Amino acid sequence: MSKEKSRRYVSSARQQQAADTQRRILAAAETLFSIEGFDGTTIEAIARKAGVAAPTVYSGFKSKRGIVLALLDQARFGEAYKSLVSEANDTGDARARLAVSARIARQIYEAEQATLDLVRGAAAVSPELAALVDAREESRRTPQRPLIEDLRRQGQLRPGLSVARAADIMWTLTSRELFRLLVIESRWPASDYESWLRDVLRRELCRDEPVG
Repeated sequence: MSKEKSRRYVSSARQQQAADTQRRILAAAETLFSIEGFDGTTIEAIARKAGVAAPTVYSGFKSKRGIVLALLDQARFGEAYKSLVSEANDTGDARARLAVSARIARQIYEAEQATLDLVRGAAAVSPELAALVDAREESRRTPQRPLIEDLRRQGQLRPGLSVARAADIMWTLTSRELFRLLVIESRWPASDYESWLRDVLRRELCRDEPVG
């Protein structure tokens, strides 16, 4: 094996090892947070459960807040999410893309369901985390805006509804809090949440379809 190939192999192995370590840390943190809560869980306890040294956790995530945000990112940027985004991008009809948007919301929030109450509780006692979570929520507006623009461009936006107001409606209806209230608190099946969200998005954002 040449020196160049050897270096690439070692680099790839190290990257895989680092990724495996990160997954173990996140899994350990998620378990401990669910049992002990955010305040009751220490970095040292997470490290012990993950089988790593505490400095390794600090190096990868800086703090418990960093771990919580990484748990949210894990749900948002997984392969299932990427597949749905690709499907949305390949769907030309804006009204049909609203159904994909409902599936995306369900996929993300189902994946992070175990951390939703944790995030609410932690944000209540940590202004810094609360600000970061608020920023994450606000960031959902950017990828949603082109869909609203396409509804308008294709003549499918509900008459009298501005693009700005439609964007506000979509951002609100696809919020984590609505998922939490309906699925976690009210015990709706996630499939019912997805169907409801798809229908209400179309009803609130789209002009009525012709009958017959």
